[in-house]
Amino acid sequence: MSELNPQQKEAVEYLGGSLLVVAGAGSGKTKTLVAKIEHLIKNGYDPRRILAITFTNKAAKELKERIKNTLGVSLPWVGTFHSVANKILRLAGKRVGIKPDFVILDREDSKRVLKQVLKTLQVEYEDDLYEEAISKYKEGSKFFTYKDNLYSIDQIEDFWDVFEAYQRRLRELNALDFGDLLFYVVKLLKEDPATREKLRNHFQYILVDEYQDTNTVQYEFIKLLARNNVCVVGDPNQAIYQWRGAKPENILRFKEEFNPKVVKLEQNYRSKGVILQIANCIIENCDPKWANLIPKLKTEKDFGEKPLVRRFENEEDEALWIAKEVKRLKERGYRLKDIAVLVRSSYLTEKIEKAFVKERIPYTIVGGARFYERKEIKDVLALLRFLHNPADDLAFERILRIFFNRKWEKVYKTLSKYYRTDWVETLKVVAYHLEPEIREPLTKLLQFLVNVKPQEVPNRYADLLEEFINAIDYYEYLYKEKNPEERQENVEYFLKLTRNAQSKGKTLADFLQLIALLQSEMEDRGRGVRIMTVHASKGLEFSVVFLPRLEEGVFPHRSALENAEELEEERRLFYVAVTRAKEKLYLSYVRKKNTKSGKEIDRKPSRFLSEIPKHLLDLRYFRKTQSGLDVSINQPKGAKKSSPSGGSKVEKTESGLEKYKKPALEGKNLKVGQKVKHPVFGVGKVISTRGVHAMVDFGGEVKKIHSHFLETI
Repeated sequence: MSELNPQQKEAVEYLGGSLLVVAGAGSGKTKTLVAKIEHLIKNGYDPRRILAITFTNKAAKELKERIKNTLGVSLPWVGTFHSVANKILRLAGKRVGIKPDFVILDREDSKRVLKQVLKTLQVEYEDDLYEEAISKYKEGSKFFTYKDNLYSIDQIEDFWDVFEAYQRRLRELNALDFGDLLFYVVKLLKEDPATREKLRNHFQYILVDEYQDTNTVQYEFIKLLARNNVCVVGDPNQAIYQWRGAKPENILRFKEEFNPKVVKLEQNYRSKGVILQIANCIIENCDPKWANLIPKLKTEKDFGEKPLVRRFENEEDEALWIAKEVKRLKERGYRLKDIAVLVRSSYLTEKIEKAFVKERIPYTIVGGARFYERKEIKDVLALLRFLHNPADDLAFERILRIFFNRKWEKVYKTLSKYYRTDWVETLKVVAYHLEPEIREPLTKLLQFLVNVKPQEVPNRYADLLEEFINAIDYYEYLYKEKNPEERQENVEYFLKLTRNAQSKGKTLADFLQLIALLQSEMEDRGRGVRIMTVHASKGLEFSVVFLPRLEEGVFPHRSALENAEELEEERRLFYVAVTRAKEKLYLSYVRKKNTKSGKEIDRKPSRFLSEIPKHLLDLRYFRKTQSGLDVSINQPKGAKKSSPSGGSKVEKTESGLEKYKKPALEGKNLKVGQKVKHPVFGVGKVISTRGVHAMVDFGGEVKKIHSHFLETI
């Protein structure tokens, strides 16, 4: 207890009722949580009757091990929401029709059951749509996103028939899908007062970590189990998972419904002073509803070095600079594994990977494969290799995997019996004589390939690859995978690489050889620079952090530019990125970006850069000139100097850093109670207005929207 600061000690010792611990980034949250459990046990609480919920199995394991090592006791009720729900259902699920020996289906098996149900009901809609709708319904949401469109559950034809038939089939199989665990445990607690009271009496104390990431059904679960013997730990500044159903507002609901004591952990043990000052400035721009809950981070460490801001003409220059700066840092004594490059989306890593390969810098992609190791990139590479050589067995196998998933080997064996000089010739012989399920994708493949002129392949491969992807409906297959939009972005980026190579006169053989070298040249073995998305970096820390591509439409993401709620989450994501850095932070952006057509477009620096006071940044590469302010950077010798904004007027700060200028959108005069329509969220009702913004209830889902985007009806 003596090692705790006053705020941590207050959170640990308080047992007078409900408690909300607002744990700022790097404030020793895990240490406080462990100390809290130790304090409970030392004060007579039974470790078998303490419920502690974490968001990952890894965090649960760490918590158990720490308590075992310090006090020598076991904590049987420490786990994730789903593991705790699983345990309760095996003990008492029979009261809602769940047998104790139920099996839990993985996504693939539950999807197979859903497909069977849709086939039986003769429903023609895509199974992925129903899968997403059912999943979100079980999480307590009335809405879900599918292929970038927002849907209401009630919009989906036959949803309730499909849902009931699906659940009935799962019961016949004595099975639950992943979403059922919390769905049924909440049903149990609501419908069976005896079980609810028994569990309430059993748990002497309840703790919940990462509370800002809870969804609706998880909130309901805690509300049904807890009285005033509950402590939740979270940070609204680090709520970055709304896109997958998290409800940061659950912190506000908890505050309203449980009337807890609030303790803020604001002492940061991770970062230098300047980094924390920047983080505090960023989050000051958040929605006023969070004002009283925002932890203002402080540290006893020194001020540190101001983050260097750089601007580059293109992505290649930026990536090469990062690589060379990493080498300089290594020479100064920094270990590569203590350096991270954090990007908004995974497709942005390709240029950085290429620069690291060129400079012989070991690296690893955390939370995912390297760019060329990703499934979708391997798929399109197989398409290219097959264009290059129709007798390439491995490429053809990969194509069969796209079409037939686990059944590909059976199809391959069938086709092998009729093999001719290559697989195109084989398909000509056998494709039209196969059973319909196999015939359809293979005839699409064949119809495209027979029209490809072999003499065009070496020099028109980029165009042919795009045609190939469209001919076999490849994007439809991608939408059966997780994160389909991000995967499609990766494929589109790869197409851009092929176009660039083709435009520079490289043949297909040259291009494939280059890719092979990029894939095999660098081996990380755990010692290299970490490259990852900001989402994957949550909970981690690094001595040095690079944040590239800080541009409007990239960070913040383009989908957030017209949605106030999404923009809030992007700001919190930027805050998370900044607070990963312990000592050094680098911020950079690109002036020009190539479009799919090969044209260059001007990019605006991220609005988040302009929210940082200039006295906290190292702006040595931005300088004044006699004619005004110059935002040019030091360019390579011989490079042609261009105007900072292509001749257009750009508002600049005193430092010369281009300042983001919000588009002048005209607001509309809206009244409370008025019905409005939004192009994405549909029809809603205005429940309040403030300036040019309106709070609109879209059938139970309340969103803050700029009135410019609302049409009165």
